[in-house]
Amino acid sequence: MNKQIEKIKLKINELKKDIEDDLYISKKINLVESELYTYAFEVDKKDGDNGMRKSKNEYKILSVKNRVMVFTCPQLKELVNQYLELYEKYNEE
Repeated sequence: MNKQIEKIKLKINELKKDIEDDLYISKKINLVESELYTYAFEVDKKDGDNGMRKSKNEYKILSVKNRVMVFTCPQLKELVNQYLELYEKYNEE
């Protein structure tokens, strides 16, 4: 079970790299933990806005504070759901 959880975390990090490429962002995207969303991505608002306008992929902005944008995407939501299911099973055992 723990190996499956680690695989999902690796997939999330791979997704982060793919999104950096998709958005053509010069700075790194951060993966942040959130009580509400479990995991989300964080990027400079200006870079995020520019990249999202050019991208054909779907992104959902969760919040913008102090020039920092927090966002998610359908692929991240799916991976987070898988992570939560495995994490709950792991804790039950």
